[in-house]
Amino acid sequence: MRIEDMRTELIKYKHVWDSMEKKMYVKCLKKTSVFFLKVHKCGSSTVQNILMRFGRHHQLYFVLPEINNYVGNPSHFSPELIGQNVRLPDGEKYDIFAHHTRYSHKEVRSIMKKEAPFVAIMREPTALQVSMYSYYQMEHFYGVSLPKFLQLNLTYLEQAPRFWERVGRNQIAWDLGVTDAEMKMPYIFEKLANKVENEFDLVMITEFMEASLVLFADLMCWPLEEVRFIRLNALREVDNSNFKKPVLTEEEMSMLKKLNNLDIQLYSHFKERFKRRILDYGAERMISEVNQLIDMNSQLYNNCNLKVLEHGEGISSVIRYEAEINAPLICKEIVLNEQDFTDIIRTEQEEHIKDRGPSEIELGNSISTSKMGTQKECMEALKRDLLAYDAASLILGICICGYDEDVFVVQGIWNTFLTKNL
Repeated sequence: MRIEDMRTELIKYKHVWDSMEKKMYVKCLKKTSVFFLKVHKCGSSTVQNILMRFGRHHQLYFVLPEINNYVGNPSHFSPELIGQNVRLPDGEKYDIFAHHTRYSHKEVRSIMKKEAPFVAIMREPTALQVSMYSYYQMEHFYGVSLPKFLQLNLTYLEQAPRFWERVGRNQIAWDLGVTDAEMKMPYIFEKLANKVENEFDLVMITEFMEASLVLFADLMCWPLEEVRFIRLNALREVDNSNFKKPVLTEEEMSMLKKLNNLDIQLYSHFKERFKRRILDYGAERMISEVNQLIDMNSQLYNNCNLKVLEHGEGISSVIRYEAEINAPLICKEIVLNEQDFTDIIRTEQEEHIKDRGPSEIELGNSISTSKMGTQKECMEALKRDLLAYDAASLILGICICGYDEDVFVVQGIWNTFLTKNL
């Protein structure tokens, strides 16, 4: 069946949705797709873990690289950067994008499902820079400590190479796709702020993580249980090590602010917008739900009986946790570092793509073919594959099967779909 024929069917059976909408009284449907811009050292690994848990449990498709955990950066994202073995057939869209990249709206939008919200996160830029310098041990790259680095000439600092060609000044703007040359252009802040406002549905603020996740859960129509977390990749403070965060003088802090002026303007702007969004949400409601989430996190930590590991792993000394061997799945997933969790999801997605049945692109043809049998057989085919459909695909299937012959069968299928997706 051609797209034009499907559209004709939908128009013909428009009363399907109208009548269901009146009968079901559903506030909103749980969203299962989202683009999350994972900005460096903004607490983004904590949010990413939430998304990876959710996507894994619902067998959703992730945008993933062939190896490691970057899908672009320093290059801007393009679909060609998606790993060959985890790539969906042409025309199919992805559910979740939660790995490091360099933002390009046109390219990201081209591979995400139409209903996917766009979400970013920002952190106070001087705290971000201090944390980043320590986390990546950048004193080895630049040959000096952060305080001594900030005592150098501003012109030199603005031309200093980026660590791994991707980490450095104005990191938020860089991850949003702004080039070093563009950072010096007149009106770049106004242009970038307007772009983010128009293209992103939510900008989370690291310093208000619980409130950010309450707003995110509301945006996604998820219960708060879905956004429970423990903080990942937080630096471990060790007195006699390179991982102790430096204390900067007023002059050094002033230089750090000049060097990251664009990020500071962005953060200030979106922090104010965030506060207004909380007021729109309702201050009392927000306080209540933040407290609920804090209690849920504490209960999760205690129930999982997590152990803090003595030594950090990876590029620097960060706090790591360990779950018991017989702990529930969420306890094991919530302590996974990004690379290990990514490897698990990548392997599962490779296997799923090899073993899966027809794609959503083929849905219209398969349902149209099934209609050659009885309407009952068509409806049974829909019921078998409920988890494979989003709401639009399900409505389309019901329309093509033929709604008018048995309203109670249709309402039963719809109620089952809502139960599985709310």
